[in-house]
Amino acid sequence: MTDQLLIRPELGRAESLRAYMCRAADHNLAQSLFRPMLQSLAAATQSVQVVAELTGCNRDALAARMAVARQAGSRTLDVRLGTSLLPPSQVRFGQRMVCPKCLSQEAVAPCYWELRSYDVCHLHGCKLVKTCGACQRSLTWEVPSVDRCVCGIELWRTAASPGTPERERLCGLIAAATTHSISACNRGDSEGASTPSLRVRIDLLLLMIEFVGELVLPAFAKATNRISADALRRVRHDLIAQMLEDQPYQDYLRDTLFLHAAGEPLTLAEAMKPGKTPQQLRRYFGPCLCELSFHRCLWQLSARSDMSSASPRVKKPARAPDPQAWRKRVKQSRQRASDPGGITWRPRSTPAPKTAALFFRRKK
Repeated sequence: MTDQLLIRPELGRAESLRAYMCRAADHNLAQSLFRPMLQSLAAATQSVQVVAELTGCNRDALAARMAVARQAGSRTLDVRLGTSLLPPSQVRFGQRMVCPKCLSQEAVAPCYWELRSYDVCHLHGCKLVKTCGACQRSLTWEVPSVDRCVCGIELWRTAASPGTPERERLCGLIAAATTHSISACNRGDSEGASTPSLRVRIDLLLLMIEFVGELVLPAFAKATNRISADALRRVRHDLIAQMLEDQPYQDYLRDTLFLHAAGEPLTLAEAMKPGKTPQQLRRYFGPCLCELSFHRCLWQLSARSDMSSASPRVKKPARAPDPQAWRKRVKQSRQRASDPGGITWRPRSTPAPKTAALFFRRKK
């Protein structure tokens, strides 16, 4: 039996496998023991049993925190995240990204930091950093430490640039779905104990994000012809977040995708995986756009664009009075009268100014 470590930290709620191994190495000063296990994600997966014996953690709980898994009947390797299986295109294998503000509060790295779709911290609104602020080296998992670089500088000292509120909002949904997928593995957690925004698995959420961004928004722009696809693309993160935060519409999208993919049982498992190109999305889910109901946020955006395009009528500014205007009109009228083919000049119906009458009075 393998001897256990002296300090056995408790596994965090959403902590990843490699992050937990780094934290165990930090607490026990056992970097040389864990360094071979952190050379790759495959090496960390093979060391799950050893880590479980060293720390006393549940093996299944560790295997559900970003470990490599092979689905039955599939030749490709997927990454297990809770109750979901993610394709390799959705996971950062060698590249490591952290939030310095989160590390300054607690030296725990959650699983969603290892997802390619998560790049803005939903708690602090800053972008994740991938290089050390002191030595400018790329962060990797080869260093068995959660909050330190290979140069020894704490990562929480690295400055992080702010992200957009729309991207922060969308990353918050990704973090919530990740936490729900992990907690669903525990038998003590029930669906009723979860908040409404946590009822979707992370693989389905990532698929819906791709479906809305690549197919639904262009289809709305083409169907209504009121707002351009480029304008929708600029605010797509905010629109996707509004749609997926609406639990009834989220359930509607999930059922639409599943029922349409279930029409071909042989490709059901492949169709419900995220990480597809726009061509693949159109091939699997393009026909369901004909009967899809668009969310109200799209119609509200279209109404606002119509109101902004209909600009109010601008009144022309009044011209300043010209003191020589009367003299110009008299001169033009006399020129027309002297012209043989011109219009006969007639006197004005309104009396002329007194100053002008005195000027043109004949001398007796």
